[in-house]
Amino acid sequence: MRRRFVLSALAVAAASLLSAQPVAAEGQNAGGTTTPEGGQVVVVVPGSSSGGYSGSGYQGGGGPASNIECKFFEVTASAGAVLPGLGSHVTDTSGIEPGTYLWLICRDVTTGSITFENIFAWDPANPPALTPSAEVLAQMAANGMVLPVPGVQTWPPSGGTGLVNLPVWLHVDNWETISASASAGGLTATVEAVPVRSEWDMDDGTVTCTSAGSTYDASSRPDPASSSCSFTYRRSSGARSDMAFHNSAVVVWHLRWFATNGQGGDLGELTSPVAGFTLQIEESQALVARAGS
Repeated sequence: MRRRFVLSALAVAAASLLSAQPVAAEGQNAGGTTTPEGGQVVVVVPGSSSGGYSGSGYQGGGGPASNIECKFFEVTASAGAVLPGLGSHVTDTSGIEPGTYLWLICRDVTTGSITFENIFAWDPANPPALTPSAEVLAQMAANGMVLPVPGVQTWPPSGGTGLVNLPVWLHVDNWETISASASAGGLTATVEAVPVRSEWDMDDGTVTCTSAGSTYDASSRPDPASSSCSFTYRRSSGARSDMAFHNSAVVVWHLRWFATNGQGGDLGELTSPVAGFTLQIEESQALVARAGS
């Protein structure tokens, strides 16, 4: 029979992992934690407090489809390690004593990357399934999703010069739905991220827009106030050290998931990385000349 681990440090480590808090660092999905081997970001307890989606998002484009395979592994005690080690692959669970700690590890078959992991105490009366649930697959798909840096366009353009009291038009050119999916055992879950608002810090004020923003076409001679997303400076940037306002923009995305078995749900909001840009704003000058001069 397989030996039951009774090392208290192992139990503490397992409990710590199961209650892990979300990662919220740039470039990492806020719904995961880092694995002890390789540093991949994974969801530890889908549907719990560790499965939230707040904080900074990924950079890049949409995530690819993933084919997932899950296996049980022995847990080994690793001296000085923060988390216990990964032991041999368990193919026969009939001889495992109740209460023995095991790893459940799921990997992307194509890349080999870990997509889900958990340490649990073996309960022969209620063993975990080796095929992930639709909710778990949705979390895996979300972990594979990457959110782009906003493609900012402004009129006047970034680095250009505008005028006080004349609206600056703001636009995001990659305002589109992106998706990622994960499959296992004939079940597929897909996560869709829809941009819902852009948030602009214009260095002298802020503005929030609920669309990509209008694009400026000088040939159509548009009304300067007709943009669906704009900001108006009330003073010049001349007092700034480099004569420019330093601005930034993020896009907030709403995530939902749906699976081929009819299940689905809401994953909340996720914020993109920051896009930065500068603008110089000048006071308009009127020249008054005497008649006949």
